[in-house]
Parts: sequence; C-alpha cells; structure tokens
Amino acid sequence: MALSGGIMVTCQICNKQFRVISNTHLKKHDMTQKLYFEKFPGVVWKDADLNTQQSLFMKKRWQDPIYCAEIKRLTKGKKRSEETKRKMSKSKLGELNPNYGKVCTPEEIEFLRKIMVEWERTPEYREKLSKAGIGRVTTDEQKQKLSIKQKQNWADGVYDGVFQFPTKPELDLMSVLKTLGIEYIPQYRIKSYLYDIYLPNHKTLIEYDGWHWHFSEWAIAQTDSIERMAIKDELAINAGFTLIRLKGLPNHDLTYDEIHSELGALLCQ
Repeated sequence: MALSGGIMVTCQICNKQFRVISNTHLKKHDMTQKLYFEKFPGVVWKDADLNTQQSLFMKKRWQDPIYCAEIKRLTKGKKRSEETKRKMSKSKLGELNPNYGKVCTPEEIEFLRKIMVEWERTPEYREKLSKAGIGRVTTDEQKQKLSIKQKQNWADGVYDGVFQFPTKPELDLMSVLKTLGIEYIPQYRIKSYLYDIYLPNHKTLIEYDGWHWHFSEWAIAQTDSIERMAIKDELAINAGFTLIRLKGLPNHDLTYDEIHSELGALLCQ
C-alpha cells in the first residue's frame, strides 16, 4: 500500500517537492531538521493529512498476520545497540519538533480558552450520554465469545478485573494491605459497579471516598456520587459482602499512616 495524494511541500533549498521534508533528504544538504527550521522559520514541512494516512496504513499492516509474524521473526532475540538507544533518547527530548521550546502568547492562551468553553458539554448532552447505556443487554452471541472465566463470572453475577488506574490513596491502601500480609484484588466489579479493593479471604470490599469527588459542594451539585454510593452499598450487602468505606478529609487525602491505623483497627475487629 502506497501513500498517495495530499499536498506536496517544497524544500526551500533545492525546490523539490515531497510529502514531508525528512532528515534523510536534508542530509543531502548537510543539514538537520532543527537547522532547517532555524534557517526557514514558519516553513511548511509536512502534509497535514500525512499523519492520518500513515496511521491508517500501519493499522492495516498490523492487521496482516503474515506481516506480524515476519516482524516477530526479524526482531526475535535482537537488542538495541547503544547508538540506537542514544538516538531514541535524543528524539524523546523533542528538539526535532518545530514547536520545541515554544511558549504560547497571552493571545493564543485566550484563544484556546475560548475554544474550550465552546466545546464544553451542555447539561442536555451530559444527560443524553448518561442515559445512552441504560437498558443495554449483552446478547447470547456476545456471551458465547467470552472466555471460560468470564462465562463463569457472568453466571455468578460477580466478575473482577482492572479497568482504571488507581489513585494515590488507593496505592497507599494497597501498600498497607501488603504490609499487613492481606491478599487483595484491585478494581473488583459487581454487576456494573467497580469497587476499589476486594479482600477474598475476608469477603470484604473497601472503598476510598475522596472528599473532592464525593462530598464537596461541587460533587453534590454536579454528580450523582451520593446516589451511586447508596446503590453500591446495597449491592455489596445483597451479594453477601462486608463493605468498608474510608473517607478522605476536606483538606487532604488520608496518608499512608492514617490508612494503616484505620484499616488495621477495622480488620482486627
């Protein structure tokens, strides 16, 4: 598959046209992209549609099993050389990016803020999104595609899995459990609700409720956090679990020592 079409850009040195002014071409002029941008500031160096076309191109390539198998065969057992690591480290610094080191002017910042305000979701649109998943049911055909473990979990009505990155208090909570030698499962799911921690040996669920996201004036006015907490409480009790809720403070989240003290006392009861 070849990338075609799009707008051609002109090299300011030799006047030849390309889809992108690459380092490979600039080497012929004893120049890098960084020097090129310094010599010709504001120059168009890349077709705007090229990234999209390249993404679609690579997506189709990686869907080809023959291509994937060949890549694995060629790279198996190979290690990056020190020169390759050095080049990768340099590229990650972003110095080759034409916007490297650029500072937005007050006018540009105000323009971006104006755009974000225009993009802000309306209450009607938020309500539409929240109702979009109500009433959806997993079909028998979809269930047949699930793994054996998932099928068993569907039958039990309880299934687990990690779906979200843990917050700092949740990480501290996991550290406390490790210190206490208690087995735990993060992000445990019951029906359509996630619980922060599940202790299988105690059949206990633990939820950490940060003040800002659950009890602040903003949370009460803008979210349904209180209603969701009540639903999760009832769901856990009906499923036969014990639920422990750790509540964050108005000014700061609970520290490791505070979690250790409170959780240790609760689990030792």
